[in-house]
Order: sequence, then C-alpha cells, then structure tokens
Amino acid sequence: MTAIVFAAGASTYIANAVRFDGTSDYLSKATILTGDASSKVMTFSCWVYKTGTGGDYNISSSDGIGVNIFIDSSERININGTDSVGANSLSGVTTGSIALNTWTHIGISVDMANASNRVITFNGSAQTVTWSIYTDTALGFGNASGHIIGAAAGGTAKLQGDISDLWEEHGGTYTDFSDANTYAKFVKFNKPVNLGQQGQRVTGTSPIIFLTGVTDSWHTNKGTGGGFIENGALTTAPTSPSS
Repeated sequence: MTAIVFAAGASTYIANAVRFDGTSDYLSKATILTGDASSKVMTFSCWVYKTGTGGDYNISSSDGIGVNIFIDSSERININGTDSVGANSLSGVTTGSIALNTWTHIGISVDMANASNRVITFNGSAQTVTWSIYTDTALGFGNASGHIIGAAAGGTAKLQGDISDLWEEHGGTYTDFSDANTYAKFVKFNKPVNLGQQGQRVTGTSPIIFLTGVTDSWHTNKGTGGGFIENGALTTAPTSPSS
C-alpha cells in the first residue's frame, strides 16, 4: 500500500518552488524549534536550484549551536555541526559540486554513533565526502537559539536561488538516500514525491521542519517545530523540480 502511494504521488504531484533573492529573503525563528532536542541523527531532504555564484549560501542553519548546511563558492555542499556546548563535532564537504541553474535533490543523513552511517547524495547518487570531523556525540539542536532557512544566523550568507520541498528531521533513524527504495520515498522518476501535508508519509510522523505548498504560505512550517518569520518576500520560482 505504501509503495502505491509513493508511485501515485510521483506521477501526479506538482511541487511548488519559491525564489530567495539573495538580498532580503530568508526565514527565521528566534526561538528553539518546538520540541527540538539534541540527537546523534539528523536527516535533510531538499530540492535546490542555485542561481548565484561566489561566496557561501546557507540553506538551513541552526542559530548558534546545532547544524548548518550550506553551498560554498565552489558549489560544494557543506554540513557543519556542534555538540550541546558548541564544540565542533561534525564537518563534511562534498568533493563534487551541484550544477548551477539546474534542479538538484540534495539528501543528507548522519548518525554520529556510527561512521558507516553518513551520506550526502545529489539526485540519489552518493557523493565522495571529506569528513574532517565526526565525533560520537549528540548534535546540539536542543541548545540552539533558533533556526534560519535561506541564510545564516543574523541574515548573512543569503541564498540566491530556488528551493522546493525542504524536509528536515532531528532524531529518528538514519536515512540512506543512496538506497533506491529509501530514495523513492522522496523522489521517483526524477520528480518530487508527495510527502503528505505535514511531511508524514516518509516515516509516519511529521518532521520538525517541512516547507512546501503555495508561495503565500510556503514559509509556514508544516512540520512540528513551529512557525518561521518571512523576511523579505518570497516569490514563485520560474520553474519547479516537477517541471
């Protein structure tokens, strides 16, 4: 039954995408995500269409303590994390780069208790990653001061490009995006899958962050972590990964 739902979603679901202008657009939450807690496991899924070049562009960022996911000036995907007291405990960067002006599905999952369970994928293909720090300790989500989408803390390193269907979970179980059956829960026939109104179709429960839907309310978190403030004004992207 579940496989049928995913297949149907992949063939009929039309994902909306929103544009971050690199100047004023980003989402912010000035308090800890509701119900968030430090964990050794985190999972991230997002479609990105990057238009800007040069500098770092943050996609999803804890404020202060936690995990930051960003694109560097070489278009590589980076993930950096700290433990509950702010000590660096996670640092990974892909060798390969995402293509500009092209929709790419980025899948990231780490289990800090098991160095065999860590992956970054582009469109389901596992990337070579340099993991310079990987410490068996909980990532400090429970001690963050807030969360930002499309920028770093304080609204710096703003993203210039488009995002569709951002799904992020702190805790749960490791998600191997390089496994075809697992990847098909998020992407099928190279198109987004309908993850449910609250993103619950992947695991049976909603993740802490799920951003999706029409542009006017895209910034409204459909996950469990509470609402974001829209800084600037997101607009509908010219294309979508469903195109």
